Amino acid sequence: MPEPRLTRYGLKPSRLCGAAAMALLITIFAWPVLAKSDADLCTQAAQAAARKHGVPLDVLRTVALLETGRRQAGHLRPWPWALNSGGKSHWLSSKAKAKATARAILATGQRNLDFGCFQLNYHWHGKNFSSLDAMLDPVQNADYAARFLLGHYQRLGDWKAAVGAYHSRTPKHAARYLARYHRVIAQLPPLPANPQPPVRQSGNSFALISGAGGGARGSIVPASVLDGSIPLTQLGDRTP
Repeated sequence: MPEPRLTRYGLKPSRLCGAAAMALLITIFAWPVLAKSDADLCTQAAQAAARKHGVPLDVLRTVALLETGRRQAGHLRPWPWALNSGGKSHWLSSKAKAKATARAILATGQRNLDFGCFQLNYHWHGKNFSSLDAMLDPVQNADYAARFLLGHYQRLGDWKAAVGAYHSRTPKHAARYLARYHRVIAQLPPLPANPQPPVRQSGNSFALISGAGGGARGSIVPASVLDGSIPLTQLGDRTP
């Protein structure tokens, strides 16, 4: 979002009385610095989660790019309103549209649905969130992803192995993911200038659990894995 200016409102200081002009200027210059684009929401959330949980920032940023990276303004950047339904990607322009699309997909009975910056899978991780809003919230999405990665690191003792396990514990799937990881981290774009800490949209506290299968699967789960499995309670039925 561009920095607010007086001309944005079609006003000129000379046409305002003293008190009104002062009030308007205070409002404008006290306005918090927002992300320049929604892509920055993922990066800012990753920064906060990396600091909080001791996950290397470059590792967390690269995972976000592997999950939802696409070319924007000449750089590969993550996108917070991305969904993936059984291998079909959906790039939505807003959180509201992403939530509406997710509800429609869940209404069909589909549960293999990945959410947000870090593509958290609804079937395996959805029960750890209070709502679809929470799963899409970049702060909560990144925080969960950081803790999930950290759990794999504590088990495996290596961040690269943790990244592979984030995607899958199946060696061939993890190896393919890590090949992309090495290419992306080598081209990691610079951080936005003067990044601001993201604002949590709603409170939510939940313990990290490894999900079905003892944590054997990460954020992306093949549709074949879900055959015959028991779906979670529908988050879409809860109050957002």
